[in-house]
Amino acid sequence: MIMEKQNTMKQANKVNSDRYADIRKLRVGLSLTCLLLFVLLMFLGACSQTEVEERPTTGGEGKEVDATFRMNVLSSNSPSSRSLLFTGKETKESVDTVFTPSTRATNAMDKTAEDNISNLWVAQYDDTGKLYSQYFESGAFTTNPSGGMEVNLKLKTSAACCIYFIVNAGDLESFITSEAVLKTYTKDFAVSADGLPSGSLGMTGLWTGAITDAGITSSVDMVRQAAKIAFKYTIGNANGFSFTPTSVTLNNVPGKSQFIEPDAQLSSVSYKNYTGIVDNTSATMYWYLPENKAGIVNGANAVSSEKEKVGTGVTNATYIEIQGTAIQDGVTYENVSVKLYPGGDATHMTNTYNNYNVSRNCAYNMTITLTGIDFADKRVTVGKVPDIINPDNLEAAKGSSKDVQVTARPGVQWSFMLPTWLSAMIGSTSAGAGAEITYNGPAKITFTAVSANPSAEERSDNFTIDGKVVTVKQNGSVLAVNNPGQMDAAVNSVSTNAWVNATKGLAIQATISGADWLSFASPLSTEATGANQDLTFKATTSNPSKNTRQATVVVKGGNSISNGSYLALSKNVTVTQAGSTVTGSSVDVAATPVSNASVTFGATPGLTWTASTGTAWIAVGTTSESNTAASNTVTYSTTATNPGSAKRAGTITVTAGGQADSPTGTLTVNQAGSTLAVSGAATIPNTGTQSASSTFTATQGLSWVVSKSNLDWLTLSGTLSGTNNTTGSAQSITYSAPVNPSASVRSGTITVKAGNAVSGTDAGLTKTIAVSQPASSLTVSANVNPLAATSGASGTYTLNGTSGLSFSVANAVSSWLTLTGTTTGTTNGSNQTFTYKTASVNPNSTERSGNVTVTAGNISKAVAIRQSGSTFSVSNTSVDIAATATSGSITVTGTNGLPWTATRKSGSTAISAGTSSSTATGSAQTLKFNTSANTGNERSAVFTIAVTGGNHSKTVTVKQAAGLFNKVTINQALADVYKNKESNLTTYPPFNYDGGASSGTTGSDRNGTSSTATVTKEYSIEIEKTERGSTSNYATAVSYCSGKGSGWRVPTQIELFAMYQNKSKLESISGFAAFISGYYWSSSVYIGIAGIRCRLDFYNGSFSSGNTNNGNCVRCVRDI
Repeated sequence: MIMEKQNTMKQANKVNSDRYADIRKLRVGLSLTCLLLFVLLMFLGACSQTEVEERPTTGGEGKEVDATFRMNVLSSNSPSSRSLLFTGKETKESVDTVFTPSTRATNAMDKTAEDNISNLWVAQYDDTGKLYSQYFESGAFTTNPSGGMEVNLKLKTSAACCIYFIVNAGDLESFITSEAVLKTYTKDFAVSADGLPSGSLGMTGLWTGAITDAGITSSVDMVRQAAKIAFKYTIGNANGFSFTPTSVTLNNVPGKSQFIEPDAQLSSVSYKNYTGIVDNTSATMYWYLPENKAGIVNGANAVSSEKEKVGTGVTNATYIEIQGTAIQDGVTYENVSVKLYPGGDATHMTNTYNNYNVSRNCAYNMTITLTGIDFADKRVTVGKVPDIINPDNLEAAKGSSKDVQVTARPGVQWSFMLPTWLSAMIGSTSAGAGAEITYNGPAKITFTAVSANPSAEERSDNFTIDGKVVTVKQNGSVLAVNNPGQMDAAVNSVSTNAWVNATKGLAIQATISGADWLSFASPLSTEATGANQDLTFKATTSNPSKNTRQATVVVKGGNSISNGSYLALSKNVTVTQAGSTVTGSSVDVAATPVSNASVTFGATPGLTWTASTGTAWIAVGTTSESNTAASNTVTYSTTATNPGSAKRAGTITVTAGGQADSPTGTLTVNQAGSTLAVSGAATIPNTGTQSASSTFTATQGLSWVVSKSNLDWLTLSGTLSGTNNTTGSAQSITYSAPVNPSASVRSGTITVKAGNAVSGTDAGLTKTIAVSQPASSLTVSANVNPLAATSGASGTYTLNGTSGLSFSVANAVSSWLTLTGTTTGTTNGSNQTFTYKTASVNPNSTERSGNVTVTAGNISKAVAIRQSGSTFSVSNTSVDIAATATSGSITVTGTNGLPWTATRKSGSTAISAGTSSSTATGSAQTLKFNTSANTGNERSAVFTIAVTGGNHSKTVTVKQAAGLFNKVTINQALADVYKNKESNLTTYPPFNYDGGASSGTTGSDRNGTSSTATVTKEYSIEIEKTERGSTSNYATAVSYCSGKGSGWRVPTQIELFAMYQNKSKLESISGFAAFISGYYWSSSVYIGIAGIRCRLDFYNGSFSSGNTNNGNCVRCVRDI
């Protein structure tokens, strides 16, 4: 039975003893329920007044009596539970929490299964251990109405005996030979794959006392042999902590169970490990196992807290282990192990941290919650604590910082001293430079440099944290300078663009070295900002030299300020002042002399200056001053006139500064050049000898000369030169020229030179006047229309030339053209007309022409005289002569007077021309071709009809038809055969002919009477030798035949019949195409219906009819 605040277990001697197991858990809520009975059974069972099988006794003389025992299966005690919460700092315990575990895939055994009794073995021993009797029963056991299960036995009377009840162990007769053997007998503890027992739980019970003659009725308490562990873990992944389990195991589980509870661990037993459920959030699992009396430690191995319970002083103690990887405060801990020992029993329910016994019939309920790892707890071990990683170097600047993750074990205290250049921050707690830091467990430290590194070299400090050395380094400082832009040369000029850039927070200093002309324009800050800081300088005097001058400024930082030999943070800045300058200028003056003129120059302010000249025609007025200004004036005069056209330059040299290397400047005086101008181009009239004049104007007082070039036809007159006597006004040049004999303008130049150009070369004083005379003209024209092609045709030509020119006429085609008028003379400026005529007929079809050339003065003009081409033609270029005929002819027509010939070019000599030559009359002339009747194959000859001496030529082909073979004759004999074949002459009228009309006609008889099949005119027809090869409607057939030439047509029905009757004969003719085996059109109208024609099938000769829109073959014919 269960009592408040304690566990009570009823043993065989009815003595209650309390056992307590206080099971501590690390970061875990451990819920321990231990119900310890003296014995745990492997299987549950119950019997109610069940008869058992009696076995022969092995000893004893007592009387056999009836005995009834009621078996009570004791429940597991449920002592108070505790749940432990693990954090990174400590283990927290909450008492009296209820544990209601869920199961995993396989549920824990329910109460019925745990209490089940499937078989029972009973043995009676006297007080000497002698076996009196034994019994075995298996099967169903009944429950007594008042509760419990009963069994009826036969026992021996005895004043004192022990009766052992062994449940679910099977028949032990052959194994148990004595009470001593029973007390030490063990059996394997079998577990299924899901972690539950492989069958019912084993139990034991013991009854002691006297068996009298009256028998005995009593009860016995049954105790399970196995312990039960329910384990639940929950992982709280939050607040910078996470845990990933890799395994959960129950370790050191005995492989055997002893029937009678031992006082210590069994000897010669093997231990096993059970696996559990691995889950990243929470899992619950159950294990059943034999008792493991690992023991209770005391003395030196005794501990005073649950955190120290790690199995020291015992061997093979059962424990639960959960392993995995933990991340806490940014540090990853690998191979983390938490070991929990669920020791405790009914007699030791408090201070269980020294009790390692796992007792039978005890239920150990354990719950753990992991929210952190307290490595001060000895039950927690870490296989690998990561090293502390040194941070990257701090920047050299003041205020730079870096983080360090300290990977000390949680709960482990560490401390170190900060150097004077570092401060630190852990969480919200800060420590100044030089302070001591003390902290527990892992942490992130932010180190901050409180000052810039005073050296260019790296500096560092080492700290030892939890046995690990951490090195914090700071990069060396840097100092850079930029030289300023060049200062102006003038006093008080200020430099620009100079700067110092040094590590933020670094002390800096600048000093000017040995330059009395330089000072600081503004002071430099004593501490660097990390950005460009301006350095500005001012010049105290102007630079007296044209060359630059320089000063050195030394800039130092950090240790270089206090240590003159330390130069790593020392830089020189070079300040340059530009050299002074003198800026000249130029001035333009007239070509003639000027007095008291002035010119200016610029110079660096504050310098003395002098002026001088080396130019002969310049005289300097002002020669020196004591102090230059931005603008200065020098006076001067020009003493001579410029004799050239180009301006000339003289110079005045100015020197400022008074030193050998002082700057100089040049003042340029530009004297304008003298000028010469002439009048424009002149034209002399082309009307005989004429006079003209031009003018020139030159600067007063220059020498001059006038000449001509390319002007042999021009005569200069008057004064042509002078010395220093140009007037500055226009002066005349006169000249004259005769008439121009050429067809082009003639021209030349008059050249005027003045000043230097007279005796030398000066393009500006050399000018030309273009003089020209208009061209003379000559035109010649003739009749627009060509002369007739005949001989004796006449015409006129006209010339018109500038008056007074001599002319002559030349004829280039005197072979067919005759000039009939005057051929020489003098032009009078008007039209002059002359005549000509043709001397022969033009033998060519193309126009011919020739030039008549008229020459007047130096001018020649040609006029083309044209004669039309003659005509020549034949009426036909081919002549067909029937086979029976003996001649054929054409007509020849040509321009009157053309001689022509007729010549055989090739072909049969049986054909000849009637004449071989003749002269054209302008009218048609008949040319006859003669032959004889042809009895053979077709023959032909080719004749050329051509004009003698001309390009007229015609080719005429004369053909005579062959004697016909591809013909048939339409006579009365054929008509009679037709009538015998076809009696209905109205339906198929033999002589009906539609006249070549494909529609709109009923036709009429041709060369016969259809109604009687009578021939009115015997005749023959020629049959087309070729076969068209395709069918067509009737209109297309009519068009095809008419397109073959004159007389060809579609045959009538009787003509088709004649062709079919002679089919074999015709097809045997060489070159004659065989008929198609199908219907052929006739031109005979069927039954007088205009849209239907008769037709004949050349396959079998049958008659038929067809709509003109249908398709049939056609074979054309023509009359012979």
